[in-house]
Amino acid sequence: MTSSSLLSHAPTTSKTNFDPQGDFTPQADTTWTFPSEEIGRLLELSSRLDLVGFITPVEAWDRIRQHCGSRGISKRAFQELKTRLVEQAQCNGFGAALDEYDFEETLTTVLAQHGQGQTVR
Repeated sequence: MTSSSLLSHAPTTSKTNFDPQGDFTPQADTTWTFPSEEIGRLLELSSRLDLVGFITPVEAWDRIRQHCGSRGISKRAFQELKTRLVEQAQCNGFGAALDEYDFEETLTTVLAQHGQGQTVR
């Protein structure tokens, strides 16, 4: 699957700071509203990418949700996780990707530090 195929299926955002000159800068209070079926569709599309050792942001989100389940995640843990993962994100030709090992290590470490730890996957 090409990046243009993936992006053509991506839902639009509800609130962004978009500069017509081509700059996109999410603000601290930016919200992203996607119906769960769109998240599922992006997850399915991302599974078609041949990313050995990497995961897409939607795959990372799915793993966080699976791990935390009905317990949820504290706001402090989520903020720390977000900060660390943003630093790890890399451009992989189609968009952002995270090293799978680093993601799992970060998730385990952050949740353990916030008393929410269990073995991931």
